[in-house]
Amino acid sequence: MQGRTLIAHVTAGGATEMYANVIAETLRSRGCDVDVVNLKREKVGDLAAYSSVVLGTGVRMFMVYRKGKSFLARR
Repeated sequence: MQGRTLIAHVTAGGATEMYANVIAETLRSRGCDVDVVNLKREKVGDLAAYSSVVLGTGVRMFMVYRKGKSFLARR
């Protein structure tokens, strides 16, 4: 049995969200249990519930979006 996968993303124009959903649907078609979370609209609780975590974020002026950076800083 596979664990649950979280795909968290931060998007400004929608491209990152679109790709997050493409990845999620691809994993789901292979039998994976996937949650997709927009970090601008939702908070992620305990990461211990996930065996895999994927973060997608845009980059502006060589910097990762702030909410993405904050998410990476979690322990």
